[in-house]
Amino acid sequence: GFKGVVVSPSYHGFSLASSWCKRLLTQLADVGLPVVVVDLIEDERGLHRAYRLRYRPTPRSLEVFLEAAIKSGVRVLLHNFSFEVLKSLAPLAKSGEVYADVSHNTLYGPVYDRIGELIEHFGSDRVVFCSGAPLRYPLIPLFKVLYSGVSDEVKRKVLRENALKFYNG
Repeated sequence: GFKGVVVSPSYHGFSLASSWCKRLLTQLADVGLPVVVVDLIEDERGLHRAYRLRYRPTPRSLEVFLEAAIKSGVRVLLHNFSFEVLKSLAPLAKSGEVYADVSHNTLYGPVYDRIGELIEHFGSDRVVFCSGAPLRYPLIPLFKVLYSGVSDEVKRKVLRENALKFYNG
């Protein structure tokens, strides 16, 4: 079974740049568990206008968190972040074990093939398939990968092997 810790600052109510996160990363490093950082799992446009997200991850808070994670040796999966955010974090991500997933709706399919672009930025060993199920229709991210222009070997890595590597170390 897969073991790891899932955190969502938006829903759990904390800042990724907090001292609590640094302590969490230290503890995760001690026990060898990876962490999945989740952005919003629902479309922001569908939120009630009274719903306020105090701790929505920003690119800067993600940088601080990733720097601490890389320093402590913790594997990180960035889940459901936009293509632009992932692209901006890619240079930092390459210095540690930081993975990106394909579930966000800004990672378009074959017409734009942002899967190929994401692989260019993160490397074929650091992009992971996440379906978003049960809150989203799971075939859309799957088709993004299957119909992308990357090789079958890279598709196999994205759809299976990279997740095994992320969770098992």
